[in-house]
Amino acid sequence: LDDGRFLRLSDLQGQPVVINFWATWCGPCRMEMPELVKAAADEDLVVLAVDVQEARGPVEQFAAEFQMTMPVVLDGEGKLRNLYRVPGLPTTYFVGADGTISSVVVGPLTPQVLADRLAELQ
Repeated sequence: LDDGRFLRLSDLQGQPVVINFWATWCGPCRMEMPELVKAAADEDLVVLAVDVQEARGPVEQFAAEFQMTMPVVLDGEGKLRNLYRVPGLPTTYFVGADGTISSVVVGPLTPQVLADRLAELQ
C-alpha cells in the first residue's frame, strides 16, 4: 500500500493466488477480512486485497484495523474491477499456480467456503 510498486499477476505464476475485491464501506467485506488475513499467513499462498475506488486514507485505516499483512492494491479508477468483471463487493478469485482462475466467489466468504476453495488450489 505504501510503496507505490506495480504488481503483475504473471509475476506470481507458480504460486496459488487469491484476489479479493473489497471496500472499507462494505459490511460483508469487513466480516470476511479476518479469515483472509489468516489465509495470507500461509507462505505458499499469495493473497491480494484489491480496494475498489477509494482514497488511500480510509484504506490505510482499514488495513491497520484488520492488521492486513498481505499486499493491498489500490484500484482507484476501477480498472481492475472492470477487467475482472467484478459484479459486486466482495468478490474473490482463486487462481491456481498455473495462472488459471479455478473459482470465483461473489459475496462474503465463510470460513468453510474459504477453506474448501483453498484446498482446491493446493
